[in-house]
Amino acid sequence: MNLGVYIPHFTKNEAVIDMSKMLNAAVKEDKVSDACVFYDSIGPNHLQMEYALFNSADLWNFTGNLVTTTVETTSKALNVGNKFSIFFYYGFEGDKDVLGLITISNNPNVEVICRSEEDKQEFFRLTGKEPKRVVDNFNIDILEAIQ
Repeated sequence: MNLGVYIPHFTKNEAVIDMSKMLNAAVKEDKVSDACVFYDSIGPNHLQMEYALFNSADLWNFTGNLVTTTVETTSKALNVGNKFSIFFYYGFEGDKDVLGLITISNNPNVEVICRSEEDKQEFFRLTGKEPKRVVDNFNIDILEAIQ
């Protein structure tokens, strides 16, 4: 399986560190055939990476399962005409774009995964839709959730 993650900013923060650990483990343990991260902007980062890193302009060339982390990255991914499945990983945005969440939850091309039980309840409260699964902070269980 090809696994891609699309984040708005590739800078050193808790979510990126967790994501990086998960991707490194998935590559080292051969749980994925290929892993990459797409970003809109990049900042200082000294993380060890066993995966590829691309600007989001290269998203058109990706095939596989794509995990998005914001309403904006999900919307951009939906506008790319390519062969990848989109999984919106809810729970990383500070401000909530409720109309964007409702749009995503009604799109049959997007499956929703939540970061915690609390995020799952909040997503349901805001959209009236049940997410597919809860996966705690980018751990390796996300691979099972997106198959």
